[in-house]
Parts: sequence; C-alpha cells; structure tokens
Amino acid sequence: TVEKAISLGVDSISNTFKATGIRIAQGSSFVSLIDLWPGIKVYKKLHFHPDSTLTCFSGGDFYSLMPFTDPRFKQITSQYVYGAHDSSFFAMAITDSALYSTFLQNNSMGITIDLGTGTFDTSTNIGQDYRRVFNYLTVTLSLSEDDALTQTIAYIMSKYNTGLALYRRKLGEAKFTKINTKVTTVSPGNETYAVNNCL
Repeated sequence: TVEKAISLGVDSISNTFKATGIRIAQGSSFVSLIDLWPGIKVYKKLHFHPDSTLTCFSGGDFYSLMPFTDPRFKQITSQYVYGAHDSSFFAMAITDSALYSTFLQNNSMGITIDLGTGTFDTSTNIGQDYRRVFNYLTVTLSLSEDDALTQTIAYIMSKYNTGLALYRRKLGEAKFTKINTKVTTVSPGNETYAVNNCL
C-alpha cells in the first residue's frame, strides 16, 4: 500500500465546499500533496500513511506547507495525516508565518531531508537531534515508535522555531491534543525529555 492524498477547498464558481480527487503515490511510497486542482481553491491538505509506515508526519512533511510562502496559496495554513497503523489523525498548523518562512530559508529541504527515507538527514544538526530524542523516548521512557516519533516531531518544531504546531487525535477521542515535549537540562549537553501534551 502506498500513500494517498486529497485536499479540501471551495468551488471557484458556486463557492461551496468541495474535495479534490484522490492522488496516489506513483513510483515511490511518497505522495505529492495537492495544492492546485481545477476549479477548487484548496484550504486544507490531507494524506494517508499506510499501515507499513509510522503514523505521524515525517520530516519531509515539514515542507508540505511550503507553498504558503507563495501568495497564491496563503490560505493553506494547515495539513492533516491519517495513520493507518493506529488510526490516529494528526494536524500540523502554521502558528507563526514569519518563523516558518525563516525556518524554510535556513533549513532547505535538499540539505535537511534524506530524500530516500523522507525523514531528517542524520548528518545535519536537526537529524542528530531527531535521532537522539527519538532514541531517548523509545529506550529510556519505553514509548512506542509511533508515540516517540510524535513527541520527537514536536520537539523539533519547538527547538528550531519552525512556527509550526502539532496536534493528535487518537481513535475514540473527540478532540485533538496539542503535542509538547518538555526538555530539562541536567547539565551542559545533557538533556532529558518528557511528554507534556495538553488539550
């Protein structure tokens, strides 16, 4: 099974709610999200992670809101992913457009992301932080890989001033929870991490 994408928007003629067609990944496991669709002004983007992948957003998904910097797409300020592995819904929203633009300028996708895996390149500072925090959460706190990935993505969003926020709604829950990872500095270069999520 591969990734699939769909976007939600408004019909350019009738001004009514409308969904685009479904786009299916071609030639790789990664799908290109939908920013443009004939007759529809896109407002929200959604994609599907199959059971074979982790549920949360990947590092590459940080850049899926990049079209926001183009005046034609200013209305696209959030995206969603559905993870088939545990039926969680995740939301990623731009909370500070200036910070997000600065993050994109200082951390280009071609350098920051390993295009083969869609996650952070471990030769970069972000990638090293990502791996260290993920390992701490899985080994020291015994979180599942999915939960550790979720908390690690929230940590990266905060530490690197991305202007992004992460939310999760698990199966059976009525509301999204804002994902936060608490950082405690034990000594220079030595940190601990804890789940600090809130409704």
